[in-house]
Amino acid sequence: HGRPDSHAASVTDEAEEEDEHMRLIAVLLQLGVDENPIWEWLNSRCLYLKDRIARGFERARIEIEILRRRLASSHHNFDTNVNRLQDTKAISRYLRSAAGRGAGSLGKDASGKEMDSPNVVAFWEKVLGSMRYLLGSSGVGGGSGGIVREVVEFWEVTQSFIDGRGQRAFSAAVFATGNPEHLELEPDDVANLRSGAVDLITQLRSSLLSFFADAPVDDLSDLYSPIPPTPITPDSAAPNSAGAKTPSGGINPLRRAFTFGSSQNGGDGPSSPPANVKTGEWWDTFAFWPPRSNSLSAAHYLGLLLSLVGSAATSLAGLSVTKQQTRGGSAGVEGWRILVGVVRERCVHALCAAWAADADRLRGLETWVRSEVGERRDLTTMPGLFMAYEERVLAGFQRVAYVGDGGGSGNGGGFGEVIIPPPAKLLQAVRGSFVTSLYKALSGMVENAEKGRLAGEGGGVEGTDPDGVTVAVMNGGDGEEVGAGRVDAGNRNVRILMTLSNLSHLRAEIIPHLMSSFESSFSVKLTEETKTVRDVLGQIDARLFQGYVKPTVDRLSILIHDGIHSPSWPPSPSAPSTRPTNAKPYIYAVLLQLVLTHAEITTTTSTSPSTPSTLTNQILSHLLEQSSAHLLTAFQSPAHPHYTLTALMQATLDVEFLAQTLSQYTTERAGEIQSQIYLALDERTDDEARKRLQGELPGMRGVLKRLREGTRGEFGCFKRERRGRGTEGRKASGSLGDGSVNGGGSGRGTG
Repeated sequence: HGRPDSHAASVTDEAEEEDEHMRLIAVLLQLGVDENPIWEWLNSRCLYLKDRIARGFERARIEIEILRRRLASSHHNFDTNVNRLQDTKAISRYLRSAAGRGAGSLGKDASGKEMDSPNVVAFWEKVLGSMRYLLGSSGVGGGSGGIVREVVEFWEVTQSFIDGRGQRAFSAAVFATGNPEHLELEPDDVANLRSGAVDLITQLRSSLLSFFADAPVDDLSDLYSPIPPTPITPDSAAPNSAGAKTPSGGINPLRRAFTFGSSQNGGDGPSSPPANVKTGEWWDTFAFWPPRSNSLSAAHYLGLLLSLVGSAATSLAGLSVTKQQTRGGSAGVEGWRILVGVVRERCVHALCAAWAADADRLRGLETWVRSEVGERRDLTTMPGLFMAYEERVLAGFQRVAYVGDGGGSGNGGGFGEVIIPPPAKLLQAVRGSFVTSLYKALSGMVENAEKGRLAGEGGGVEGTDPDGVTVAVMNGGDGEEVGAGRVDAGNRNVRILMTLSNLSHLRAEIIPHLMSSFESSFSVKLTEETKTVRDVLGQIDARLFQGYVKPTVDRLSILIHDGIHSPSWPPSPSAPSTRPTNAKPYIYAVLLQLVLTHAEITTTTSTSPSTPSTLTNQILSHLLEQSSAHLLTAFQSPAHPHYTLTALMQATLDVEFLAQTLSQYTTERAGEIQSQIYLALDERTDDEARKRLQGELPGMRGVLKRLREGTRGEFGCFKRERRGRGTEGRKASGSLGDGSVNGGGSGRGTG
């Protein structure tokens, strides 16, 4: 009948073998043998399939368990410093492979990048190959199916002989000369064949359930199955029931011997597999799961496995002998529905655990290399890699939750009865894992931005990079990380700016896309989750924004405070009528600091030289607001209880020069603060100075115009961006632009 590994035989060969059996049966019928050759053939076929199922599952489980133990043992002795670091880098590289669209064989995506380590992929391929051999229910692409298809064909042939259709294939000579009694099966024969078919289906179901539901065994001998008594391997120790035509059970059945891997050590003799190592990890309870497999490879292979399980279940549940199990036994439709539910639940829970573990490593997707998609130089590859990874895992989850592409509905009539939608509790687990992965990815982005190489004294000494993924390797590394698109990951400001830009893209496009994809894939609404994620994004954005601007704000505060409190700031009392002709040096220092900030933002996050970064306006507007607030605080200081006309003119010139130079970034709040500055100055002067100031305003406007024209080259960067809200801000801020604010201030003071 063939060896257990003969699943590569073609459908044509098997059909020819069946035809050969039919010819032999016809000859025996014509010879007039005592026993019914039809019964003998069907019975022997049933015994053979029982043995093949037992051998197939036994061998698969033992080989898979040995591979699982070797994987667990190899990782159990991990060095916490070197090997763990290398493992983290490797896993991050595997997760980044999701960007290769599509999925190929042997754990590779369409671009040839591996989804997991070779040993893990080999494990998954072993599981998939074993299940294809055992559960294949149809020949696809010209190949043969597995044991399930043979069981289905066995019952179809048996049913045809029970109904009398199978005998029509015999020639007329058989009916003329053969024993007419043997052309029909006896009622006892029919009952025994039905019972044998039910036993086959029950054996398949229980073996499959044990494979997915049982925890790894401590003793490999527990996986050995008794040798069933067959004409090939008779059970001499078991008493036989006299006259029985079906295999009888033995009291003390024999067990097969299993030889371990002499080929694994160069043929120097068998080597025993390692003991069952308890790592304390979640995967210790899953016999079908390779230790340290990532969620990307698991989602791919579990999707394929659930397709096989669903196809096999629907094929076997659709058989007439299965539907006749009216009491809902393990071989009935209900039994297969329960099996699919258990396998699906186990796979989903394992995949959720792997997803949660990988979510902690998603920060490793950041390589600090600029994106090449759509010329978005303001982004790194992180958002695109994250979206690709999430999409691939979600696609795998959908195949697992909904049992492949429908469980092979075309292969049997039991699809609607066996494959039911996933329960709400299971979808809630997937939902929670999805949202958790979003949170952890965002948290990892913050950690990447805030944590990095610490510049030593003099800026020449690099700091540490404890996990090996926070900062991209500067010299060498993965080929995908090397190129002109690398950003200066050793610069904290650069990291924060790129992360802010990435977050903006995530909030605007990627996360809404993933949310929508999840909702359509699993037919749920993520209303609350969407709101919560949006709030978290806002909090993270505000945290990083403040982390970037705070050092600059602190420097501006010092410059403004020291400048206004400098002994050289107030005009000399001996020359009260001297008109100021320039802003004080601290204003130029403030503007120079803002020029440097502008340059850092634009060179880091501008999409192109002609397209300014959206961050430029946000950050400089904020810095203008903070500078105005520090000016207000300084001018309200008790150190300046009174302002002479000259001091009033100098303060006005300082404030207006700063405001007009940065007019493109003026906001409503900045205008309000500047109005408060003029009010504070007005409150600290006298009526005479107020009146004289009105006459000085035209001359001060001329001074401001000259200063603006003279510094056009130095501060020209502030004029390249045109924002609609800048005009509105200018109207609210300038006294020397149209005389509205300061004139109003003087009026309030005098009126």
